[in-house]
Amino acid sequence: MGCCENMTPERKHSVCRKMLCSGMILAIALIIMLGILIVKPAIYGQAFMPTSCTVVSANYEDNVDCSCGRNCYTQMPCLVVMVTYQDRQNATATGMLHNDEGELDQWSMCSYHSCSRSWELNVDSVSWFENNYGQVGQTYSCFYNPGKENEVLLRKDYDNMVIFHVMFWPSLLLAVLIGITCVICAKYKCWLDEDDSPPSNYSRFGVPA
Repeated sequence: MGCCENMTPERKHSVCRKMLCSGMILAIALIIMLGILIVKPAIYGQAFMPTSCTVVSANYEDNVDCSCGRNCYTQMPCLVVMVTYQDRQNATATGMLHNDEGELDQWSMCSYHSCSRSWELNVDSVSWFENNYGQVGQTYSCFYNPGKENEVLLRKDYDNMVIFHVMFWPSLLLAVLIGITCVICAKYKCWLDEDDSPPSNYSRFGVPA
């Protein structure tokens, strides 16, 4: 015997509506979250062009407060690495180095982000970045923003395929959830037939009967 067979038509209708709404809310929330965290910085990073950077300074600003999880707050040292590079007109420009698109989007005030519960671990992580990419006179490949010459990336982690997968799979999940809900509703007749509908004091046009 099916799980819905003993339900009244009104109850079936309510259950299916809740299932459909819950699935849609879950999928839409996932799309929004991934859009903010990945797609937004990924699309922004598409404009950055490759070049070669030379470190001119590396200094520590005031420590930055950050969240390391639920009810967890800590600080991290804020390293600012400044570099020079050649733009597409072969002019020399100066910009602030950021590790990747996510760092630029979420932590634009610092070149590198490390926000764990341990202050010592954060210091070690930022120091590693400084030792590898913050030595004055050091040269390495990087990417700059032609529209904002002060924005420089050490690497680009997102490409068009990443954007495609991030948007495609949650959208597919949304479609599958809607399809499964429709199949279940059809199997157990989770709609309200006209003869089963509760009496109403209003016509279908909203006019009192």
